Amino acid sequence: MTKVLLDTDKAAVVDAISGATIPDAGTPATTDKVLIQDTSDSDNLKYVDVSELAGGGSDVQIFTATGSGTWTKPASGTMVKVQVWGAGGSGGRGQVSVRTGGGGGGGCYVEKIFPIASLAATEAISNGAGGAARTVASTPGLVGGNSTFGAAATLVTGFGGGGGAGDGAGGGGGGGGGLLSAGSSVTSTTGGNGGTPRGAFAAVSTATSRAGTGGAPGAFGSNNILGGGGGGGGGNFGSISGGDTVSGGGGGGGSSDVTGNGGNGGNSFYGGGGGGGTVLSAGTIGVGGVSLFGGKGGDGSKSTTVAESGSQPAGGGGGSNDANSGAGGNGQIIVTTY
Repeated sequence: MTKVLLDTDKAAVVDAISGATIPDAGTPATTDKVLIQDTSDSDNLKYVDVSELAGGGSDVQIFTATGSGTWTKPASGTMVKVQVWGAGGSGGRGQVSVRTGGGGGGGCYVEKIFPIASLAATEAISNGAGGAARTVASTPGLVGGNSTFGAAATLVTGFGGGGGAGDGAGGGGGGGGGLLSAGSSVTSTTGGNGGTPRGAFAAVSTATSRAGTGGAPGAFGSNNILGGGGGGGGGNFGSISGGDTVSGGGGGGGSSDVTGNGGNGGNSFYGGGGGGGTVLSAGTIGVGGVSLFGGKGGDGSKSTTVAESGSQPAGGGGGSNDANSGAGGNGQIIVTTY
């Protein structure tokens, strides 16, 4: 509540603070009072709550560390926005002169808005870890962990991306995470399917709305809107990219075991980009997909170069040949109270 000071109060305030040393009071509560000069009201001095200041009153809690934690409801506010990213899958590791690894799928993004009264004083959170880099030859990548906020009626889940293949002659890319399920990991030249979209979109038969389908050998992973992008197919082909998406994770790029290029990771608007596929010593590596709000997918590598890991939040890891693959980017949770 704003309180206007009388002229006699103004003089007292000026005298009190003139030449005084004012200590740092730390982070203010939204109910704390501050003194302002209101230029829109004859330059009157006023006490106002912190929550009344432009841009003030928002409580933002960001969880980047993996594992369990707790969100604590702030003392004031009316609505709470929860933003959750699942973790990216890791790229597959191939074997020198024989196998090449596909890129990991990106993790999904999901958000939900709650009235603050519907949430408990504390809510449990769990932030998913990215799929671990593969250090043994001919090993497929691992699916990224799911991230969650709340439980039961308040549960919000961001699903992880699938791991890329590493034990095939040109491994396919992992599927991107969807709104209702994680992306599929793969162990062959066929790319992994993207995770399932939500609601009516899950039953739609058009390729732009259902979960992305992994590409057969030599075929691109399919694009979609709310599900995860399909992983690109591998095999004796080149430049086979993962599918693009809006909220889901981008599909991982397929790898090539010939002189062609590795497939690029699929792109996403909110979710993580897919990791790029690898190639043998000749050709160009696949680059990681990009995202406006999520993390970039890691670039693939070739020969004995280590692949790039996906960026947090949710980027898929790059595939490799005769070195370690890229790890998936960890998930992330942001809770904003207005």
